Amino acid sequence: MCASAVSLSIGIWEDPRTGWIEGTAILVAVFLVALVTAGNNYTKELQFRALEKSSQRDERTSVLRDGSIERINPIDLVVGDIIILQSGDSIPADSIILDEGIVSCNESALTGEAEDLPKSRDRDCFLLSSCLLTEAEDKIRAMVIGIGMSSQWGKIKANLVSESVNTPLQDKLEDMAGLIGYIGTGAAIGTFIAMVAFRALEKSSQRDERCSVLRNGVIDRVNPIDLVVGDIIILQAGDSIPADSILIDDKVSKISCNESSLTGEPEDLPKSKEKDCFLLSSTLVTESDDKVRALVIGIGIHSQWGKIKANLVSEAVNTPLQDKLESKNKDPFLLSSCLITEGEEAKALVIGIGPNSQWGKIKANLVSEAVNTPLQDKLENMAEQIGYIGLVAAAGTFIAMVISIWARHHGKDILGGFIEAFILSVTIIVVAIPEGLPLAVTIA
Repeated sequence: MCASAVSLSIGIWEDPRTGWIEGTAILVAVFLVALVTAGNNYTKELQFRALEKSSQRDERTSVLRDGSIERINPIDLVVGDIIILQSGDSIPADSIILDEGIVSCNESALTGEAEDLPKSRDRDCFLLSSCLLTEAEDKIRAMVIGIGMSSQWGKIKANLVSESVNTPLQDKLEDMAGLIGYIGTGAAIGTFIAMVAFRALEKSSQRDERCSVLRNGVIDRVNPIDLVVGDIIILQAGDSIPADSILIDDKVSKISCNESSLTGEPEDLPKSKEKDCFLLSSTLVTESDDKVRALVIGIGIHSQWGKIKANLVSEAVNTPLQDKLESKNKDPFLLSSCLITEGEEAKALVIGIGPNSQWGKIKANLVSEAVNTPLQDKLENMAEQIGYIGLVAAAGTFIAMVISIWARHHGKDILGGFIEAFILSVTIIVVAIPEGLPLAVTIA
């Protein structure tokens, strides 16, 4: 939500017409995700509760009232009711055994004890709710003494319903998350303050910059921003050149400049009026015999430094949607396979069809012959060699088997042997190709 609000505010501030789109899209997406998730969780919770209530409504237990046995819901039991239990029944309420005989009860639901416990009227006569009667000779009667939250199961559930307590690992993770949040917040605030201070310092340093300029026979110290083409600037060793200039001083015999800020070349370059007289802005005068005069020929974005900065700062390119929102009448071209979504009836002149349309050209570029990889070429060559070897092996096997059969049968009744030799030879050829293995098994 914070990101969408920030994006919406910045977008409207930068471009009131279309800047709201991104922030609004983020806001709508977050709202839809939250709404769908909450609705889904709420629906699941309702279904779970309905299922739980349905299972509770379907539960039945036998109770003796007014001399007759009735099947009622355990919720309707009251203290003093006499319930009828048999082997396999779940005990619906805390009860006391009234009949003689020994029964067995499994209390693992309460105590975790897996073994069945013997129960009788004279010894351990208590039957606890939610436990299971595992063995009984016949139906037994028991009197209800505790129901609902007053039963042992109800008391255990009441004790279990408490606020969740974090594990030591969860506490450490929460502390770590809080620490990371504090560090991130501090880093963000520090970055913001540093950027603001850097911008302020940069502007302050620009205001404080001064260079010497000769005007009306008097040398003044002015801000480089105030220079104009035709001014004569005075430079000496250590000065930063404020504008593109040409040396006009004959008296200085030696002057060097470092142009690494523009060209990346670390070595100093010699300058003179007769040879390489150009001094470029933002470069440094590293050596000079005396003060030297230079004529300003380029300032601001018209200097070499300004042109480089202008090339580095590229204009933001609009998306197709922004272009359409800004102007709907700039583009007269309708492209094939596209859909007209808005507008009245209009006439259009056909200028490209089939392969000559934009869609046709795109399809033609997409349809290209598959080119094998080097691995595929090697595998194909190896498969071809295996095929030749298999063919030779099959022919040799066929000839050897025919000769053997001819020698054994003296040229009589060799048709069956000939067919067997032929099938075996074909099997060898087919097995040489991995794809032919199922066919080889079928032939064999």
